Amino acid sequence: MAAAGDADAFNRLYDTYSRFIEHKAAFYFGAAQAEDVAQTAWLWLLIGRWRVNSEMPPNGRLYAFLAHVVRFAGWSLITQGSTREVVVDDLPERVSLEPSPEQQLLAAERAKRLEGAVHALPPYLQVVAELRFVHELSGADIAQRVNVRPATIPPYFAEIRRRLRADLADVYDLPAPSRTGHMRVDRPERYAACL
Repeated sequence: MAAAGDADAFNRLYDTYSRFIEHKAAFYFGAAQAEDVAQTAWLWLLIGRWRVNSEMPPNGRLYAFLAHVVRFAGWSLITQGSTREVVVDDLPERVSLEPSPEQQLLAAERAKRLEGAVHALPPYLQVVAELRFVHELSGADIAQRVNVRPATIPPYFAEIRRRLRADLADVYDLPAPSRTGHMRVDRPERYAACL
């Protein structure tokens, strides 16, 4: 009925779908352009540039059709150069990517604490930590290097994380470890050979 020029039908169409069209305009073209794109889409629907099929159901394909109208209205505005220019006045002139002196000091302090916490680990865990985090070896490669079963390595990773979390919780704002206790080491002499 709206396609036939019925003003009440167009008003009902507008009341029902205006939020959808505004949302699609903002989604496709950004909040700054959304109002212009939505107005252009509604104008196109009003003047009949896009004809709504009178047999089209009130949901389903109509949403896809309206989204299509919004896309083409937005692209039309962009290609004609009639979109609003967005001016940003409050940007800093130059953004520094360098850390501030406070950030550098904090990073150095954290690195020193981390190094101390790693050195406080038992030797077998130090070897596993170094092979994993410095040399970036997989669990299977670490197991082969220290001559243990691959299933032995994941518990060592968990123990390393637990101990480091406990030692560094105050520096990195970490939650407290969830369980306590120490791992049983069957053959620590294998790890000593890797040092």
